[in-house]
Amino acid sequence: MKQIVKYVVIAIAALGLITTNQPKKCEAASKAALVNKIKAKTSERIKEVFYADYDYDGLKEAFIITEKSEDNQTLWFSSEKEVKKIATAIIWAGKGQGICKVSNNQKLFLAEGSAGGSGSWSYCFYVKNGKAIQVKKSSGGLTQVKGKDFVIYPSAFDLVVDSTGVSSGHTWKAYYLKWNGKKFVEYIGQKISLKALKKYKGADAYLNKVKKLGYKIGKIYYRKNGIINVNLSKLIEDGVEQQNITFIVQSNKVFLQVNYKKGKNIVEKSSYGGKYSAKGF
Repeated sequence: MKQIVKYVVIAIAALGLITTNQPKKCEAASKAALVNKIKAKTSERIKEVFYADYDYDGLKEAFIITEKSEDNQTLWFSSEKEVKKIATAIIWAGKGQGICKVSNNQKLFLAEGSAGGSGSWSYCFYVKNGKAIQVKKSSGGLTQVKGKDFVIYPSAFDLVVDSTGVSSGHTWKAYYLKWNGKKFVEYIGQKISLKALKKYKGADAYLNKVKKLGYKIGKIYYRKNGIINVNLSKLIEDGVEQQNITFIVQSNKVFLQVNYKKGKNIVEKSSYGGKYSAKGF
């Protein structure tokens, strides 16, 4: 009998070891508990809660947007280790923002801020040891494309250059980034010649359509993610109109990137307006 009891004890101990080595379950503070920490600090209405295990340590955290009025919001962070106010502005999380999974062990939080008007800036955070760490370079319109691939739409006034050299006309052009775990690395444009562009199949046909619309080809930038931005310009009554088209490279062929399906021609379908640079940051 004693021998049987001995075997049972050993079996239970072994089972305990197996259970101990299982992956840590996410049993962090509840969503309500993290929200209550913010409610203790403000009387503003809770507008949105982005609750997740951002650093996959088994503890959940929350980025929370509170609202005082339609044009006055506050962004907060709440976890078991830290509760803090991040910023006050007009704040929202649009499409491709909010909780963004970038890998099997990391999520980012993205939101947009504005002081009103047509301009905005992006907030981006990752979490480490239960604390929110802000990504220094996040530009404007920061949006997740897929996984570690992101795009920004920095604000510029470069649609038209008048006879005195003054630029005007608000534009937002797409620039592409890669997340490396701590920061964004941009796909910086490498200037290529028109001759080099024409070596890609399909390029000539597109460029001929552009010329028929009265545009001249300007600087051309190739990016390592397979994007080619082509700057265009045309004389107009008030000065020079600046536009662009974007190609996607597949093997040795280029395809037009269509950004506006309702556009009447190749430029209207692809152009973000304005003049591309090598860098968006």
